[in-house]
Amino acid sequence: MGRRAVNLLRNMAVPELRNSSNPTSGYVGTVAAAAGSTTTLTAADSGKVVLMAPNAAAVVLPAAVSGMCYTVVLTSDYASATCTVTAAAGEFMAGGIASGDSSDGNLADGSSDLIATFGTDTLAGDRLDLVSDGSLWFVSGFMADGTGDGIAFS
Repeated sequence: MGRRAVNLLRNMAVPELRNSSNPTSGYVGTVAAAAGSTTTLTAADSGKVVLMAPNAAAVVLPAAVSGMCYTVVLTSDYASATCTVTAAAGEFMAGGIASGDSSDGNLADGSSDLIATFGTDTLAGDRLDLVSDGSLWFVSGFMADGTGDGIAFS
């Protein structure tokens, strides 16, 4: 094998740096959504994990742009007030949440659901993934409790 081929293979074998300064892969960042407050996400937050505290935290999504994505994770069990994730008017949520507690989850219909509510039966680690095509927010996720008071859409 020639010297050029060996150098090419060496360059291909170098692992990619994965940290906060390389946002195309690896760590991208987090956004804290504090209890009792409203956190408005921006386009610059796309790809980040939103760590949502229980007890009336509210997360507001930015205007939908194709390719935007967020993951919202509840950081503790429900204690005293529901939390919400809200899309802009006309940018509905479509998809569903799987449940570890029952055979059914909760569905967002894509034509009237603007709000995902983390209800009284939500637990630490329950999550909502959101991806936009520019007009809708496609949702998927998981909740440990499968009741209507888990993650519900309205």
